[in-house]
Formats: sequence, C-alpha cells, structure tokens
Amino acid sequence: MIDLDDNTLDTYEDKYQSQSHSPSIYRHLYGEILTPLSFVKTMISHIPNNIWEDMTNVWIDPGSGRGSISIYIYYKLMFHLENSIPDLGERKTHIVTKMLVMVDINECNVIHLRSIFGNKANIYHGDFLSHDVQKQILTHNPSVVICNPPFHHKHKIKVPTNRHIDKVCDGEAIWVPFVKASVQLLRDAGIAVFIIPSLWCKLDKKGCYTFLTYTPEICIEHVTFYSNTETNAIFNKQAQTPTTLIQLRKIINKQETTVDNVCNINVHDKINNSVVLFPLYTHCKRALPSNGVRIIRSIQAKMTAHRVESLRSFTKKTNMPSKQCLFNDNVSPSSDYPYANIHSCIVRGSLTDAPLLTMQFSNIPLPYSNDIKIILAHKMYGVPFYDKDGKYGISNRDNYVIRFPEQLINMKNQENDIQLSNGDIYDLYTHLFKLPCIQFLLTCTTYRMRCIEIYAFDYIPCVHLLPGFPNIHTMTNKSVMRYFEFTKSEEEYVNNHHSKGVYQKTPTLAY
Repeated sequence: MIDLDDNTLDTYEDKYQSQSHSPSIYRHLYGEILTPLSFVKTMISHIPNNIWEDMTNVWIDPGSGRGSISIYIYYKLMFHLENSIPDLGERKTHIVTKMLVMVDINECNVIHLRSIFGNKANIYHGDFLSHDVQKQILTHNPSVVICNPPFHHKHKIKVPTNRHIDKVCDGEAIWVPFVKASVQLLRDAGIAVFIIPSLWCKLDKKGCYTFLTYTPEICIEHVTFYSNTETNAIFNKQAQTPTTLIQLRKIINKQETTVDNVCNINVHDKINNSVVLFPLYTHCKRALPSNGVRIIRSIQAKMTAHRVESLRSFTKKTNMPSKQCLFNDNVSPSSDYPYANIHSCIVRGSLTDAPLLTMQFSNIPLPYSNDIKIILAHKMYGVPFYDKDGKYGISNRDNYVIRFPEQLINMKNQENDIQLSNGDIYDLYTHLFKLPCIQFLLTCTTYRMRCIEIYAFDYIPCVHLLPGFPNIHTMTNKSVMRYFEFTKSEEEYVNNHHSKGVYQKTPTLAY
C-alpha cells in the first residue's frame, strides 16, 4: 500500500516496484496493462515546469488502473508547489481534492485508489467514454491528460499471431475513442500525453492520424516511437505491439502556424538520439516515419527540390485471390491448374542459400499475370524478384508489385540527359531494392509488428530521375547512403541491422 504521507519520489519508487503487473483477469476483461514507474517518468518528461507550478491546473488520469500515473503526478506536484503552498497538509489536500481526477471502470482499482487518496479525492467509477462520466469530468475544466488507455476491450486482446480466434471478433480497439475524448475534454492550451499503438500513424478508416495531425486546434509537440521489442520490455512482457508516446497541446482558435502548407512535428530519432523537426505536407498526406526520421527528411527534401515523385504511385499492395480461384495441391502445373503464381518469399535455414519464392498453380489467371513487374514478396524486407516476362500472378495478400508506366520510363534524367529502356529501369530498381539501406527504409513505417506498409514507398523516390544518383554500375549500399547524406551513426545502424547477405540475394523459384 502507498502512504501519501511518505511524500517523496524516492519513497514511491521503492514501494511501487512490486506493483508493476496487472492481474491477468483484468488484462482480459478491461485490456488493463499497468504503466511501469520508469515509463511514467518518460511520459511526463516533456511537460514544462510552468505547468507543474500552476496550482489551478487539473490533471486527468483516464483508465487509472492501480494509480501509478496519478501517484507519480501527486509527488511531482508536492515538489513543484512547495513555494505556492508551503504548508504540507494544505498542499496535500489541495492536490488531492482540486488538482487530480481519476477514472477507472474496474471497481477493484477504484477501491484501491480510494484507499490511497481518500474518499474526498475525485475518483470516478465508470466508463471514461460514457456521457455521464465525461459530463462530470468537464466540471473540473481539465488542463492536462496523462493516459495509458486500454488498447482493447470486450474480453479479447487483439493479437496478430493469434490463430485460434476469428479475427472479426478478435478484440476491439478502444484507444482511438479514448484519445479523441481526452482531447475534446481539454481546456484551451491544455496538454495531453498518450502511449498508444503506432497504428495511429496509418491513414486508415479510424481517422486517428487525420484527427491528431490535421485537426486545426491540435498541435503535436513531441513524438517518440517504440518497436514491438521495446514495448514488450517497457511493459514487462505484457504488450507486444509497436507503440508511440505522443504529447500534444490543444489550442482553440489558434492562428495558422504552417508555412508553405507544412506542419512540422518534433520526432525523437533513436538512431542519432536527437529530436528531428519532421515536415508533414498538408497537400499530400503521408505517414509519420517510426524510424530513420532524419534520413527520410533528407530524402524528402531532395525529392521536393528536384520535383521527383515517389514510387508510391507505381506500387500496389496485393489482396487475396477471389473465391472463384482454385489451387493445385501439388506445387506443379497441370491441365486444370496451368497458371503459375508467386505466393510468398521465405528465408531458409542456411543464410548462404538464396531466398525461396513459394509457388501456387491456379485454375484461372490471377492479378498481375502477363505484366512486367518487380515483386516484393518478403513481408519484412521485400527481397525483389524481376518478372521480366510477366509469367507470374500473385496468390497472396500483402505482397508488393511495382510497375512503371511508359510515361515514367520515357522521362529523362535532366542532369545527364539519360533515358533508360524498359528493361534497364526494372534492372535498376531490382538492384536498388537489394541494397540494405533501401531495405532499411522499408522498415521505417512499420506500425504493426514488422511487416512492410505501403506508406514506406512514399519516401523512396524515382531515383533514376534524381540528378547525380548512382547508375546501376556504381550503385552500392555505400554510394546510395552517401548520396542521401546518411550520418555515420545511420550508416552503422544500417550495416549492423540490415546487412544479412541472404536478403540481398536473388530469390529462386520453388518448382
């Protein structure tokens, strides 16, 4: 039990260590994952001192759980308000009754919180998303929201690797309405801090990315991304999805702050251990990179300066075949199943062996058969295969197909006055996608586990149109990194994490 009379952060740190896990039943019922103390420190680290020193501010902790966030805020306020309210008892009472508001749907947690903060504390038992609870919270005129929302509810935790539950019923994301409700409850100039799945960066139907980046009254102040491995470590192996720590400020009737239709966001660059001001252009919505932000900013600047478009327009993500399609049980063609299709790309046990393209033979031709194309069938690194004769269809989802229109092929590099032939341009890009630095770029917009997302191609330019870009004979991993001005730390990162020779080999067909 935490005794608030032990009003130092050191005391809290010692006593909290045994309370870092949530009972498994609460995880399944409410999606409850407790916020470790060390990460609470990280969450609040970018909140300026003047916010802590203002005794009129009201701090909201939606989904309070066992109270780690609220307790830590309490001790921080006890420290920062010492000059404003010198009397210890008066300061404690003011913080508990005037500055802290907690909400939790789990009655056991509410009882626990009241045992710590007392019956006069603002602790609400109920659903944070309900109208009644939000109406009560609004009476406090919230200034700051610190929130580790439940990611899912309805008794299911959505697990990408779960093969035993129907994906239609496999959990329901609840963090999106938590984020939107929290922002809507804030007063003018209020601050919100969230740890949420990095899926928010996907330009999907939930609209969280559009809400956070393009709502006029929202100003994102800081973003830090965590991989699935980092998230798993932070939350004591109770979470496995990539996450984002995001701090924003709500400014009602704010004046236009964008310049040349650019919205700049401070993003932590883990490779260089620095904060990068990353530009998002309002006229063309692109996903915020989860890694390599300084590199991608540099590449994007070159694309803009030379008016060179990205490969996104020429890249398609494949879907599952239609229900009319049937496949041969044997990995070989027959009179009933004459059409060859590429299904996926696998890496075999030995790193000296080339990747293997698995095949399926269908009764009807599948999409992209008869098309000259580059196929990226490996879910993490692409691993390009040049289908120069257009022999193969695609029989699986989430492969990527690159096709170049005649108009692009006929365009010249203005600096060198060079025009590539059809075969040359496909050879060039096949070689490009074998480079570790480009395979690294494919991982820079991975928001769900480690699978390539279509958004990565927004940041890979049509390199054959860039002035001074290495040709196919001089194109190496080193020359491309130098062209895009990788720092020494970035070069080392690519070489250490993306230089397994197997991914740079030409894949072989499995038949």
